Amino acid sequence: MLTKVYIPVDDYVELLPLILKARIPHCKSRPRPELDLGDLRCMFLTFQGVDAYVRTPFAFPFVLSLLRGEFCQPMHRLGGVDWLFLGSDKKVFAAALAEHVEATGEEAELIPFRQLTGTVPQEPREGEYHLIVPRKTTNYNEKSWVRNKRLLSDTPPEEWARKTAENTGNFAHLVDRFATPRLPRPPRTIVDLGSGLGYTAAGLARLHPEAQVFGLELSDAALDVARASFDEPNLTFLKHDISNPLDFEEGSIDLLVSINALVYACDQKRSAADIFAKLSPDGIFFNHNRTGYAHDFWEFPYSLIWPLIFQIYPETWAGAARERGFNTRMLPAQLSRRLTPWSFMHGMSQGTMRGMERCSLRYQEEENPEYLPCLTHSLMLHSRHVEDNMDGLLSGDGSRRETLAHCLGLAPKMPDYVQEVALRSHRENAREIGLGDVGMDYCRRFTGCRFAF
Repeated sequence: MLTKVYIPVDDYVELLPLILKARIPHCKSRPRPELDLGDLRCMFLTFQGVDAYVRTPFAFPFVLSLLRGEFCQPMHRLGGVDWLFLGSDKKVFAAALAEHVEATGEEAELIPFRQLTGTVPQEPREGEYHLIVPRKTTNYNEKSWVRNKRLLSDTPPEEWARKTAENTGNFAHLVDRFATPRLPRPPRTIVDLGSGLGYTAAGLARLHPEAQVFGLELSDAALDVARASFDEPNLTFLKHDISNPLDFEEGSIDLLVSINALVYACDQKRSAADIFAKLSPDGIFFNHNRTGYAHDFWEFPYSLIWPLIFQIYPETWAGAARERGFNTRMLPAQLSRRLTPWSFMHGMSQGTMRGMERCSLRYQEEENPEYLPCLTHSLMLHSRHVEDNMDGLLSGDGSRRETLAHCLGLAPKMPDYVQEVALRSHRENAREIGLGDVGMDYCRRFTGCRFAF
């Protein structure tokens, strides 16, 4: 068996000595003037718990978001998938190829080419590998909560953010501003899903003394702090894994709140279906989270196959809401800054970071701005009593091509100052991962979008 390894002719001269040095069994083919992407043998990837998929060759370096990041999947050991070098560290590529041939016993057929034609079809083909990419769901706040548990317990909640940890605020007033007025009657059962240290749940208990309020949290450290800090008579803190079904009767929750927590649910589709089953017919779900679109947009082209870190996608939640007869209204974040440069895993230059910071401050000043994929955070209100605005905000059928085309295609609707910094970020990202002209052409062909570089 042969593993076909396609290499742009300009990179072939530098890669060949590294392949020889690594003693990779190989044979050589004559250079091709063109490589038709539609002819490549691919793998079909779906992602755990979401309607997202991509059909791709082992396109280096874009597969690095799966080899590294939070996924760490050894897909370079698969046989029967064509390899395509498009940039990045040639030594890393040669090392991955050496590990591949050792694991599969296949010989590498080195095929130089000059330019690309066509694109990679996204429909799965018979006989290709179909892999489900799992996710890690470790709460990054946990270490801080454990480390600062005693200090948090001994500190008044209003001083938590200044003295100890992030994500410690009381956002009950914003829930009461955006969600509660849309209820036809005062809520009787309120659930804060992923309640953390309990500050928002306690605030809701004070605002609604006639309601029973439940703070659900998996972290023992956070629960200990919450129980030591708040003693409202109508407030109960319970241990709950956000990936498991809610222990409430169907249709029994009037006001459900989740702030930056749903990303930790392993199976987003299953959790969304359960949540909307437990929401009362006249209830409302205040769903505030970081949104995957922002990573697709700002991390491009790192994000071509999958972002370096997972965040929720609106399609999953709006779709599950619609199946239960609820509308979804999506707004820019209300609890935090709408664009936070420090939310991203890939390295940005100081100039781009400062540019994003300026974008954040300017966008924050705009009156009633709509949600756009450049924003890192969003608020989704799910209820029969909100006007649905999701037409035009969703990316389509879940394919990575459609998602990226959607995010990049909305760039003309963004303020000029955002477009300018985004283009700078994309170009820097492309340079950082060593994309040449062929690699950038591949990105344009994959997305079908000219707003890229």
